[in-house]
Order: sequence, then structure tokens, then C-alpha cells
Amino acid sequence: MRQKLGFVYCCFCSYSRITPQEESFTMRAFATLALSCVMLSAVPALAKEDKPVDPNKKICRIQDTTGSILGGKKICHTKAEWVEIERTNDAATRNFSDATRRNGGLSR
Repeated sequence: MRQKLGFVYCCFCSYSRITPQEESFTMRAFATLALSCVMLSAVPALAKEDKPVDPNKKICRIQDTTGSILGGKKICHTKAEWVEIERTNDAATRNFSDATRRNGGLSR
């Protein structure tokens, strides 16, 4: 049994003097804790309801200015415009990445 537990056994049981019953309890408690963490991490994702967002709703974001310590510039667009801007930026990034891969990377 001790050989099969590997790393987990080393962490919990290697230097302490515990009985096989205590060892079994410790391993079951660890397994229960790990399973509970996995199950609880999925609960918020399942409980979240996506509310429909009005595509004409105005959304403002702060755009940081490189090299400035004064903060960013406030930019406002509708939800639909932001989606299009993000789609355009993603396509440009993808195109740049593909081009650098084809050309063997960035030249210095």
C-alpha cells in the first residue's frame, strides 16, 4: 500500500508515525477534499446566467497610453462596435503571427 501512494504518501505519512487506519483516513480525507474543490469550482460556471446585452448599449473603456504616467484615454463604443474592434484586432494579431512564422521570425 505504501508503494502505491507515491508522492501523496510522502507528503502526508512518510515522517510521521501513524497507524494504517490513520493513514487510510488521511488518504480518504485528502481525496474528499480534492474532489470537493473540483466540484465547487464548477458551480459558479453552471449557476451563471448570461443576460442578453443590448448591442446598442454604450460601453466605455480606458485605453492606456504607452509611456504616459497620467493614465489612459476613455474610449466609448457600442457593444456591437467593441465586438467588431476585437474581431479586427484578433485577425490582425493572427495575421502577424502567421507572417512571422512563415518568414522565420522577426528580423533584428
